[in-house]
Amino acid sequence: MRVEQRFNCCSRGLGTGWQHRPRCGKQKRIFITNPQWVTGMSIWALDKGNHVKQALILIEHHLGRDAFLLDQTLPLNTDGVYLNHPAEPGVRAYLFTQGQAENRYGLHLEYPPAQINNNLIDAYDNLTLRSLLNILAVHFDVADIKDLERLS
Repeated sequence: MRVEQRFNCCSRGLGTGWQHRPRCGKQKRIFITNPQWVTGMSIWALDKGNHVKQALILIEHHLGRDAFLLDQTLPLNTDGVYLNHPAEPGVRAYLFTQGQAENRYGLHLEYPPAQINNNLIDAYDNLTLRSLLNILAVHFDVADIKDLERLS
């Protein structure tokens, strides 16, 4: 199944890679073959709170554009988002800011179903950005975290 998405070509969100003269009004079309996992779109265009958007931009910067896929199939509140492993089905993380201290994040890690335990989840609360990046890097098999030394 192919789903067509239209974006302004001058949108400057991370992950788009489109640069043109400011506000030219032209449209770019992309086709998404798996519509529940959205990549290549502006994070600022998501229907999420600014704290979640800011966290996604920082995660994308430090871990890389291809480190995760956004899962848009589940109707969630604006303070949370599912991140899927790009190559491993069933490996995902739920990132949220609701109920967390300022500039802190909550994270639930999910694993593929196992024969022993079908509900294997790790839960973390009030993570700093540095801790969040370290956990996500291990969970999503990212070998290198960029600019980690700049974080306090």
